[in-house]
Amino acid sequence: MNPNPLRTRETLAKFHKRTQRFWTWLTGLTHRDEAPRPPWTVNQHMATFLSVATAAIGLAAWSAQTLYQAAGAALF
Repeated sequence: MNPNPLRTRETLAKFHKRTQRFWTWLTGLTHRDEAPRPPWTVNQHMATFLSVATAAIGLAAWSAQTLYQAAGAALF
């Protein structure tokens, strides 16, 4: 395993330009030629939180409904 995370990030910089935002998010590091990302605003944090919370609640409701239907079909 490579003990130097900066060298790992520079290796990932070889991928296509469109994927660099993902690699920056995944590693938490920018590569040498990449400009630093501005910090998120309060509205961006709130929008992200609401989006994830809505998706989680929807997924939980869908899985509960599916499980209930499967249990109903198996028991009755």
